[in-house]
Amino acid sequence: MQQECGRCGFIATTGRPCPRCGAGIGPSLGQIFLQPFADVGRQFGSAAPSPSGGGAGKAMGCALLLIFGAAMVFGVGRCANCDFAKSEAEKHVGGEIAWGTKGQLEPGARYEFICPRDGAPGDVVGSDYYDADESSVCTAAVHAGLITLREGGKVTIDVQEKRGLLLGGSDRNGVLAADSRLTAERKEHFAKGDAGPPGWTDKVFTVVGAAPPRPETSARPAPSSGSAAPPPRRPGALRDQ
Repeated sequence: MQQECGRCGFIATTGRPCPRCGAGIGPSLGQIFLQPFADVGRQFGSAAPSPSGGGAGKAMGCALLLIFGAAMVFGVGRCANCDFAKSEAEKHVGGEIAWGTKGQLEPGARYEFICPRDGAPGDVVGSDYYDADESSVCTAAVHAGLITLREGGKVTIDVQEKRGLLLGGSDRNGVLAADSRLTAERKEHFAKGDAGPPGWTDKVFTVVGAAPPRPETSARPAPSSGSAAPPPRRPGALRDQ
């Protein structure tokens, strides 16, 4: 198999150094996927007693390639809504989530979650604006002062993309939020009046609302009147004299 050298453009054998510039020639992603089909085609071609020299094998290889392409288009390609392709937050929008669940959600929308009682704090990165991929939704709500670890509650977050944030941490309401990995570098840029490169954008969320948890209900016995009711009289029974 031959391939164009990515450095000088010379056509060289895949897996060997380029004879012109010495750069390594590796298989492309397409070749990696298609190689098994080519191997199957060669096997069928060598096994088929056809005077055409492997025509049956080529046809089988093409058929397998078509099947693979259809599976990619109609199978994996349409599985964006499958559960295994979703984050934990996406699977439980509107319902109860674990305290470690992070706000890995699509930007440009609001989401509601229920944080259960007696929670254990998770990771939080940033203050006010929280790194969506690194911050626990419930713990960020505690950091913002809207719910507590003990009581939990219903939390509403707003996920968005913003540019020019420091994402610095702070210690609030018993939760220590960490700095972003790029906070120190960004402080240097901001000190020079530089807002950073145009692609310097973060997916963040803010906690925009919270409601207390629903009160726990338990079955209570009916209150007694203090005196037992007399037993019912049988029909025709005489009254006590």
